Amino acid sequence: MMKMEKIKIKKINVVIEGLNSFFNKSKGEFKQLQEGRLKNSVEVLSLSEDEYRNLFSRKRIDIIKALRHRKFISIYELAKQLKRSYKNVYDDVNLLLELGIIEKAEDMATHRDNYYVEFDKISVEIPVT
Repeated sequence: MMKMEKIKIKKINVVIEGLNSFFNKSKGEFKQLQEGRLKNSVEVLSLSEDEYRNLFSRKRIDIIKALRHRKFISIYELAKQLKRSYKNVYDDVNLLLELGIIEKAEDMATHRDNYYVEFDKISVEIPVT
């Protein structure tokens, strides 16, 4: 009998809204983040349609896939593997890290930060109400 491996899913709730509503909500969330009342990892993302498309760009999905297949990797190694500039990969990794999509751990031997994901699938729910 074949053993079924459980698939780990990262669930992200996306709320697509108009720019005015988005900016008003973002100002409040930013203030809470500055005051330490809001955790960095978010469970619900309030985005405009363009921001949603930008967040899950092909290049950012490539980063997530690369991190899934190689458990721990530095930004330098990731940029080299993806044939992208270090700065662009650095910026993308930090955004994905801030949103809680990827994680990081310090390599105790080298004292370098390494990045990884612990899920097999991203489930994005977009309410259409």
